[in-house]
Amino acid sequence: MGMSFVVSEEAWNGLISGKLVRVPGGIHELSFGKIPKAACDALEKLAGIGNILVMGFSKKGELYGSATIIMRKGCELKNLDIVETFLRQAGVALQHKQAEEALKQSEREYRGLFESAHDAIIIFTPEGEIILDANQRACNIYGFDRSEFVGMSLEKISKDIPRGKREIQATLNKGFYHNFETVQYRKDGTEIFLDINGSVIDYKGNRAILSINRDITERKQVEEALKQSEERLKRAQVIAHLGNWEWNIKENTLSWSDEIYRIFSVS
Repeated sequence: MGMSFVVSEEAWNGLISGKLVRVPGGIHELSFGKIPKAACDALEKLAGIGNILVMGFSKKGELYGSATIIMRKGCELKNLDIVETFLRQAGVALQHKQAEEALKQSEREYRGLFESAHDAIIIFTPEGEIILDANQRACNIYGFDRSEFVGMSLEKISKDIPRGKREIQATLNKGFYHNFETVQYRKDGTEIFLDINGSVIDYKGNRAILSINRDITERKQVEEALKQSEERLKRAQVIAHLGNWEWNIKENTLSWSDEIYRIFSVS
């Protein structure tokens, strides 16, 4: 749980000055008044504490750290300029460290989302369509181990390579593409029907395309089965010279099958 403190304008200006400043109120002030003054006075007396100096590390007026020097009574800090220079360098190192940690945390969060996605996610180069990265869902859908999949060209598993290249060029021009339906192949050679959305991204300093591929094979199979069923019904009606009609009571509309039109010689 984070804590917030009230800091006077004078103290704040001292913290962001980039110089060592003395803390006149000792440990009590250093603790922003959170430690009782009597306890602070007793501790300073017991430990023989004299001056307390602090330097804040800030960027664009925002404090991201600080360094504190606690001196024994009667001691003075020598070579102040050298000490301040060293502390500034330590501040820069701290900033870099915090940036690295923030980047690592961001990468962990990205990887978590990347791997937990329900759809296949593939990052590939526009030139040659070389796969740079893929989540586990992609490996499962396509049937490849990650070691096999990464480094492979999507051209190797695409049914219509020229159409894919046209879509990639359109993506580079617009920066994104939506609902591009295509057919690719699994490792075993079976077809996968895919609905694809993607965008141009920066991947490790290079331009790449992030593609989110949804497997719609089952939906396409159902649509094809329905289409075939309708065709069989039409053929059966022609052979039997039978037709069917539907009346939508709510909208008061009537729909006839093709054979009804033929039976009644209506064009």
